[in-house]
Amino acid sequence: GSPCDWCMKILDDNKCEISELLYPVFVHCFFELVGKQFVPEAKELLHRHRSDHEPEHSDEIELLVSVSDASHLETHSVAKRYLKNTKSRIWLSHDSDKALTEFLHNSRLSLIVRIINQHLDVVIYGATVHDVP
Repeated sequence: GSPCDWCMKILDDNKCEISELLYPVFVHCFFELVGKQFVPEAKELLHRHRSDHEPEHSDEIELLVSVSDASHLETHSVAKRYLKNTKSRIWLSHDSDKALTEFLHNSRLSLIVRIINQHLDVVIYGATVHDVP
């Protein structure tokens, strides 16, 4: 299953935390495909998974629709925000991090692991989501 499907099946306590990570990973996957000239595949990813991130990110997703070439990554407002600025900070409890790591490892999603490591600043706090940072 997809990371979004898996996220919906995990404990409610961990779901909110891990879902915060899904949208930035989705955007970076899209940009990765565009940057490697896999534009039709990037458009398919956007079409297939945009509903997983709407309505929260509808405006930004509409802007992504206009990205149709790797050269757009230099000037596009969303690309500049995600690719040029500092890493997005995501807070995860130890339990959520462990669940995510196990899922990514067991599903052999090394590309997602690389995107998380390269583009996100994951801060681990406390044992559970109830140990608020």
